[in-house]
Amino acid sequence: MAVLNTCDIVIGEIIVEGVLNFPWILIIVGFPYVVVSQWKVDDSLTYHFMKGFCEELRNGKDASSSLCANMLQMF
Repeated sequence: MAVLNTCDIVIGEIIVEGVLNFPWILIIVGFPYVVVSQWKVDDSLTYHFMKGFCEELRNGKDASSSLCANMLQMF
């Protein structure tokens, strides 16, 4: 799993084959999950969010369920 916390990393360069960006390259080379933010985020909130996300993963939830559960806990 790769987690990227930068809002501009998902903006890709349009080439003949389509949009090429860093997250897509990670998927191509074999990362099963790539989590990215598409907006500017506060560093402190990101830390708490990712801490909760990782705790959910360690408790045996899959990535999607971990994200959902942690989002609900933060709001």
